Amino acid sequence: MKDEDKTKEQLIDELAETRQRVAELEASEAGRKSAEEELRHAHREWEDIFQTIGHSTLILDPQHRVLAANRATVKATGRSEKELCDKKCYEIFHRTNEPPKWCPMEKMLISGHFETIEMEIETLGGTFLVSCTPMHDDTGCLARVIHFATDVSKRKRAGEALRKSKSMLQAVFDGISEPLIMLGSDLSVQMLNDAAMKYYGVRRLEEVDAKCCFKAFMGKSSPCEGCKIPSAVLSDQGKTFEQSSVIHPGRFEQVIIYPLQQEEGEVTGAIIRISDITEKKKIEEQLIRANRLASLGQLSGGIAHEIRNPLAAVSLFVDILCDKNKFDQSDMELEVLGHIKDDINKIAAIIKRVLEFAKPSAASSREIDVNTLIHENLKLWSAKIRKSKIRLELSLEESHPSIVGDPVELQQVINNLVSNAIDAMSRGGVLSVTARKGISFFHKGRRIVIINVKDAGPGIKREHAESIFNPFFTTKATGTGLGLAISHQIIERHGGVISFESKPDEGTTFTIELPAIGRNG
Repeated sequence: MKDEDKTKEQLIDELAETRQRVAELEASEAGRKSAEEELRHAHREWEDIFQTIGHSTLILDPQHRVLAANRATVKATGRSEKELCDKKCYEIFHRTNEPPKWCPMEKMLISGHFETIEMEIETLGGTFLVSCTPMHDDTGCLARVIHFATDVSKRKRAGEALRKSKSMLQAVFDGISEPLIMLGSDLSVQMLNDAAMKYYGVRRLEEVDAKCCFKAFMGKSSPCEGCKIPSAVLSDQGKTFEQSSVIHPGRFEQVIIYPLQQEEGEVTGAIIRISDITEKKKIEEQLIRANRLASLGQLSGGIAHEIRNPLAAVSLFVDILCDKNKFDQSDMELEVLGHIKDDINKIAAIIKRVLEFAKPSAASSREIDVNTLIHENLKLWSAKIRKSKIRLELSLEESHPSIVGDPVELQQVINNLVSNAIDAMSRGGVLSVTARKGISFFHKGRRIVIINVKDAGPGIKREHAESIFNPFFTTKATGTGLGLAISHQIIERHGGVISFESKPDEGTTFTIELPAIGRNG
């Protein structure tokens, strides 16, 4: 009985063990089925993602063979996925028996990393950005390659249209002879024309591109003090103003700011136009000066007339007092009367010059060789030039045309300019006198003869510049202040222009322009 009981117990244990094994097998099978289901689900998800990618996508093996192709590739090539699989990618896209030289997959096989390139694919009829991404197995070996081909034809056409538009705009910009600068709303330089590059001394646009104007052109870290451009760029209204050039000292500019706006009204920047108005300002100054001198001439002429009559009476009375037949005078009284007579004569001489300025006498007119005129004048000053330790530099162009005018009056002008130049160089220096032909700044196309008289004196003070041609204005201890006023009048009467440029401690240059004989264009 004991053996039978033992056998029963063994059978029960074996049965329980068997049931345990069956349960384990059933659980293992369920796990396997679950894993398989998860795998199938992941594959379906991957397949859905793969197929819904909007760009042509391939899975390749390391030998360029197509393992899978998405719907975008099927649509682009006109072939089914079955027709594409097992084909080499270059056979499909390039219809060649080997990869092209620029093939990104060939580059990837060498580098082992992601590679991309833009290329024309004739079979797809456009420009594509092709990239290849390596996929490695658990051992690190290359197992698969993901091949993307993104159609960039529209973007490229848009870029090309943008380049053409910008090129056309640049051509329009460059066709304008005055400096033009396009700035963004942040004052960054967007575009320059050829004239602006020359104006600012820029060799290539890349030197200043996208930099703020004050940094690009002036080397500053913040906008220039008093600059009107920042506020104008941010406003929706244009602005025009005049200023002394910050780039070219001594020149005057007109700056016009045209704001750039989007359709919704947002200001995106501005175009700056710079016009050199130096010559225009000079012409305006000449006209203002001529009108002022004419008015002063009339006024001074009237005053001179009023003074001359009582002065003549005073002179007459002095002559009577000096008559020894009528009055007995001591030597001291005669000396005093003599001084009075001398001062009356000086006043009379000044009145005479004022009247000549107010109502000049008719001048003679004949053909004059400027070089001869200058040589004759400088002979009169040769001794004083040597005595004053002044070195004369004479440059007279031989081929310039003659002029028509009064030689005596023109001699008077040159004489006055040379005299002033010598007086300005009390410590010596260089006196430069030149004559040459040229084209007038003040009368467009007019052929002229230009005479320059330049000294090396202290220069004319800025506060005196506006008054230099005014009658009775002088900085000399002695003098009437009529020399330059009369010179201005004489040159104007000859149809010419007299002007000057002066720099502190560098000297002054007076320039005379006189119409040349011959046809003026």
